[in-house]
Amino acid sequence: MVGLLTPYQMAMQQVDIYMEALVDLEVYNNIRIEWVSAIEFGYPYLEVFYKNSNKPFLDIGITPEKELNFKFYPSITELELTLKDFENIQKKAKDG
Repeated sequence: MVGLLTPYQMAMQQVDIYMEALVDLEVYNNIRIEWVSAIEFGYPYLEVFYKNSNKPFLDIGITPEKELNFKFYPSITELELTLKDFENIQKKAKDG
């Protein structure tokens, strides 16, 4: 049948979509957002870092019900984010 994709092809299309989002990845004033591909989670997810930290304070993933999931991690550093930082996180989470 023409037009049907295998599960692998569908997954690769999803990866391509996320890779396009990665190309325009930016480091914002207070945050850095990185895309992570992990097969065991089913979907790629985003890690959000504060300034120059090497540990994320937030993971943004997709649940099995296809909803965004925000997982916050404890931090020794006091986090101070602007409204623009939150808007950038939200936009990246929604757009992939």
